[in-house]
Amino acid sequence: MNKRIENAMGAIVVGVFASLGLAIVAALFLPGGTVPVHADEGEPQQAAQAFIINQLQDQVVDLRAELFDERARNQTLWERVDSIAEDVEDLHQYVWALTQGLYDTNDNNRISCAEAREHGITPVYMGHPAYLLMRDTDGDGIICERGDQ
Repeated sequence: MNKRIENAMGAIVVGVFASLGLAIVAALFLPGGTVPVHADEGEPQQAAQAFIINQLQDQVVDLRAELFDERARNQTLWERVDSIAEDVEDLHQYVWALTQGLYDTNDNNRISCAEAREHGITPVYMGHPAYLLMRDTDGDGIICERGDQ
């Protein structure tokens, strides 16, 4: 079990026992095994409750710090994802320009089946750089199949 959860459960148990006035039993569940008591020995219940409240407040502060760290890690991961997406877009543009220059012989920003056949790349499958500059009319991922123009 997670140590923080274990400590929180212990603090809850202590709070129940302390609220019932059983400070001695509560002392068994506290870290270190003692109930901190102020100078006034007659008020162990209030001292135990104050101690529990302080412990819980410390745990809340620790958990908030962990949450902040986790958010920072997630932000860093999202920044990396965004950076990779930008790199992919740049690469896509580069491939587009390179493909256009290789296979678009009539400079119309499209590659026809005739141009693809001219360069010996037919049929053109999805994933081939030339596919980006062509129209897949039947949407099957293959362009310039038999009979395609």
